[in-house]
Amino acid sequence: MADPVSITGLVLQVGVLLKQLVEYGTAVKGAQGEIGRLRTELYAVKGVLRDLETAQEDAGKRPLKRELSETFTTAATVLGELARKLDGTKQSRIKSLVWPFDKPECNEILGKLERVKTWLMLYSMGEQQAGIGLLKDNLQDLTITVQEDIADRGARLQLDEQQAISRILASPPSEAVHTKACSAWQGVSPGAWFLDGHLRSWLSDAHPPSNMLLLSGLSGSGKTILMSRAAEWAPSLNPSSTNLLIARHYCLYNDEKSQKVTQILGSLVAQLAQHTPSILDHLDPKPTAEKQPEAAQLETCIATAAADGQVVLLVDALNESMDRNAIWQSLAGIAASCANMRIIVSSTPGVSDILDDNATCLQVNMAVDRSTPDMAVFVDQHIAHSKVLQRLPSEEVRDALLKKANGSFRWLELQMQYVAAQPTARRAMRALQSTPATLDAAYAAVLSRVPTESREMVKEALAWVAFASESLTLLELNEAVVIEDDQVDIDNTYRLVPPDVLLKLCHGFLDCSPTTSVVTFAHESVSTFLRVTTSGDNDDAYWHLDMDIWSRCIVRKCLTYLLMKPFQQDITTLGELRHLDATYPLMHFASTRWICDVQRGGKLDTAELDLVKRFFMVYRSSRTEEYIGPFGYRIHETPSSDDDSLDIELHLWRRFQLFEVTFSWLGVVSYEPESSILSEEDAFEKLKSSHGLSQVLYLLMRERPPDHALEAGHLAHAPSPASPRVFYKCVSARMATRLYRRP
Repeated sequence: MADPVSITGLVLQVGVLLKQLVEYGTAVKGAQGEIGRLRTELYAVKGVLRDLETAQEDAGKRPLKRELSETFTTAATVLGELARKLDGTKQSRIKSLVWPFDKPECNEILGKLERVKTWLMLYSMGEQQAGIGLLKDNLQDLTITVQEDIADRGARLQLDEQQAISRILASPPSEAVHTKACSAWQGVSPGAWFLDGHLRSWLSDAHPPSNMLLLSGLSGSGKTILMSRAAEWAPSLNPSSTNLLIARHYCLYNDEKSQKVTQILGSLVAQLAQHTPSILDHLDPKPTAEKQPEAAQLETCIATAAADGQVVLLVDALNESMDRNAIWQSLAGIAASCANMRIIVSSTPGVSDILDDNATCLQVNMAVDRSTPDMAVFVDQHIAHSKVLQRLPSEEVRDALLKKANGSFRWLELQMQYVAAQPTARRAMRALQSTPATLDAAYAAVLSRVPTESREMVKEALAWVAFASESLTLLELNEAVVIEDDQVDIDNTYRLVPPDVLLKLCHGFLDCSPTTSVVTFAHESVSTFLRVTTSGDNDDAYWHLDMDIWSRCIVRKCLTYLLMKPFQQDITTLGELRHLDATYPLMHFASTRWICDVQRGGKLDTAELDLVKRFFMVYRSSRTEEYIGPFGYRIHETPSSDDDSLDIELHLWRRFQLFEVTFSWLGVVSYEPESSILSEEDAFEKLKSSHGLSQVLYLLMRERPPDHALEAGHLAHAPSPASPRVFYKCVSARMATRLYRRP
């Protein structure tokens, strides 16, 4: 192999670049002028190199002079830079090439090539002293320019890499909770008893008894509000300090990822890295969307951030996590290893098991009397905005509510909403006198007021929010609750009007994000209340939600939806698929997430299995028509040479989760939603290595999938195709011709 920093190596490199530019000239429009100028300059450089090669052969083999060797090194650097840019866009077919240079970048590389060519020409003309001196000066200038350019590019690449890692580690749902919590106390200053009483002295103490503080309070007592307030308040302790770093994380009851120790630590690291990016250097290998870093590496990143200043970490709702012991141990280890570290954790009182017998931790309890002043302000704000309550003595309203609130802001909020909604002041007073005693009793009272004709729809909406494998938007939820068994079509005559009517029917149990339109429970205590086991025939028992029952119901609703008329049409382009997504809001969730709900709900009943079989059915309604079916795409009997047609077919195979579903049933591959991001080749190799291909071909070639095979996962082997494209085509043809006959 030729030395790249030699005449032969440089000539070969120029030849490769010229060939690449020819490919770009064929595939790229609008850059012909720049491509032509680069080719001209490269041909000139190649010619000068050939002249030098001839001169060296005539003079015999002798070592290169230092100046010429340095020129070759610089030339190799410039050509290498050009090669990397041209190679960067060659990951796909030529027709997808994109010209990688803008005009200033192209002019810059042309200038460098011009200088390299000039210096080489000076050498080829002879070693005149004046020419050599000029060459040395120019060579030094270009060398410095190239080195600075490489250093600048390296710094930009490092920054881009750090930002990409931070995005992987960040927790957007947690940030959304912080934003919402902060908006709740704007204009007021809640938690003075905690901030000025406990937190100020603890954060200001250089050597506190413990670097950890546990804030304990009942569900609904306002811990999340207090934690968000502390995160925004802490910098005011020392406004002139630039060394104080604050990071926070909120564990969400409906987001399992937010409850994992690596997700919590990663979220904290991402925020600290905004101020100290170098802490990410401790992550090796670098994290990806598929592979998160180990907890120990993240702990090292956090500890490193505290080396040059104080770091305050806040973790809210630790009780929501099943990994709370591991989380506490991790945070305790960080706190013990760093004198500058302060960690605040909030939780309900029932998690004392996280504390070791020998652990030292400052514990602060949200006692009722401590929250009373903030609750009084909360009541006064509602009175000021209610014309009905303004007709009543404000002190009497305040005393009546605070007497029963027992420190629960959530209870207080529900009662204020109900009392303020009364049509007259007299009715409002009667409502004040009959308020329920506990939060659970308050929830039961709210549900008892749901109109009889709306109870079924409200219960179903609550179940979708509680058990769907992914949070739904309001439009998706509206679509989901109107689906009935055996329904065959859906249009605007089925849909709710106005779109927010469902939120009103649920009387404050649901909350819709103004930015994402995602619907969640207004408070985690709602989910807890609905899941609590009840017995008997009373009204409370009606509202109890069982996960297994409702997960199967969600599967049934999704498949019923996908079997409706709008999805029987023949899809031939991605544009048509996007149009269906826009027209039918639940389509994306139903088609990509229903298998997740299969796994969450356990074994399917006969009704669900029948829908699954219908969903996989593909048939030909007449000899002149193409194969059609619930997948909603054309199945070709023979392999097509049309690449676009093949792309849409492969996309839809992946979109409708056929392989993930089948292999999950067979017990071959554990299905995860993220698996859909694999390329066809990667997925094919993964399944082939697990002997899944032969099993699925056997299954699909049967007249009817054997129930015992689905249960046991043992199927005979059939020949496996050698490539993913053959596999997809083979399965398509088998489904069309063998799996199901004409209906």
